This record gives sequence, structure tokens and C-alpha cells, in this order.
Amino acid sequence: MAGPHERQDPAVFNNGHVAYTSDNPQEFPEPVGAFLRKKLGRKYVSVGLTFSEGSLNALPDFTARQPQKYAVDLAPAGHNEHTLGQVRHRDFALDLRTAPPAARAWLDTAHPTRSYGLYWSDQDPEAALGRSYDIVIHLHRVEAARLRAFASVKDGQSYR
Repeated sequence: MAGPHERQDPAVFNNGHVAYTSDNPQEFPEPVGAFLRKKLGRKYVSVGLTFSEGSLNALPDFTARQPQKYAVDLAPAGHNEHTLGQVRHRDFALDLRTAPPAARAWLDTAHPTRSYGLYWSDQDPEAALGRSYDIVIHLHRVEAARLRAFASVKDGQSYR
């Protein structure tokens, strides 16, 4: 029986850092998701998110302090997002653990994949969705969040 502070239900996380495989092995050889899977076993479920087009907020570079809004066009042919965008359902979730053999072959092959985090990047690293995630959620269109006024704290003072 688990103790009072132990979770018994699955833990779920999202995208790059918590995937099972890295889309940037030089900088991040083994993502957090690989460690979590070793520690939690099947209780850990990795969820990836892809989208066809829209906009997002990101910092333009490592020195920036204010995020900018970026437009994201439809992915080119050959990208994971392009193929997922061809599915007849507009927005959907796929449980990759139960994918049929024909889909499994595609899912286990690396394809260019958009990867956005804190910083904007126009680089599309290759990722095999089936080796990286248990579940993938694909959205047809996303919109950047409307940001509140940005404030930073320096030396205990708030600056706007």
C-alpha cells in the first residue's frame, strides 16, 4: 500500500523536456522524460502537442526580456505536423501505445518536427513521435496568449 504522500495515479507531462527521446541530443542527451519513465515506469505518461498553424509567444533570443508574437504557417510536406494535419478530424488525441502496425512504422521514423519553447526557433529538428511520446494531441490552429503587462523583479524592486 502506498504511503500518504505517494501518488498512485499516473503523472502526465508535455513535450520536449519530458519526452523519452531528445530532439537536441548535443545539448540535452537524455530528456527528463527518460528519467521519469525509469523512476515511475508505466505510471509516467508522456504527452506531446503538435499543431498545424497559428501563432505563439516566445523570446527572440537569450538576451531578450520581452516575448514577441510569432506567426506559424502550415508545416511543409514531410513534417510530422503536416501529416497529422491531413487526418480528417480537426483536433484530436492519439494514443500511440495502441497504434496499428502501419501507423507504428511512420510514428517510429524521425521526421522534421516543429519545436517551440521559451525561445523562438525556425529550426525543425527531427523527432519520431512514437519513440518520444505515449500520446500526441494535434490541434488544427492555436493562438498566442494575450500577455499581461510584463514586470520583472530586480534587487527586490518591481520594474515595468
